[in-house]
Amino acid sequence: MHLYLRYSLLFIFAVGCGDATTIDMKGKVTVNGRLASTGHVMFASQESSNGKGGMCPISEKGTYYLQKVPLGSVVFTIIPQEKTGKTIEIADPTGRKIAVDEVLPMLKGGRYDSDKTTVTLTVTQDMRDHTFTLTEK
Repeated sequence: MHLYLRYSLLFIFAVGCGDATTIDMKGKVTVNGRLASTGHVMFASQESSNGKGGMCPISEKGTYYLQKVPLGSVVFTIIPQEKTGKTIEIADPTGRKIAVDEVLPMLKGGRYDSDKTTVTLTVTQDMRDHTFTLTEK
């Protein structure tokens, strides 16, 4: 019984510790003071030893949630977009027309203007809640 309790506590301690080399990050994406209503946040570690990367969508409320972001130097690419409120027709892969929300880039430079959408941060344990604030230059 005593041995069972010892191993149970060891298991609980090990599971509770999690991965000490990564964190989950959440927050908001704003552009010129306005929340993004869609888009993506991507990340890639600059440290070759872990080579981790990932991405997540930006929600309609302007929030994001990234999992397993490595600690250390990380490049984030933010692609903020907004819904126009209009519906447009596009063709699906079979050629059938479907209605979708029209979405446009929030930055004048377009979707992949790296000067405005790429940010390099040193990720630490206290960055679990982080707002990406982008502005036009």
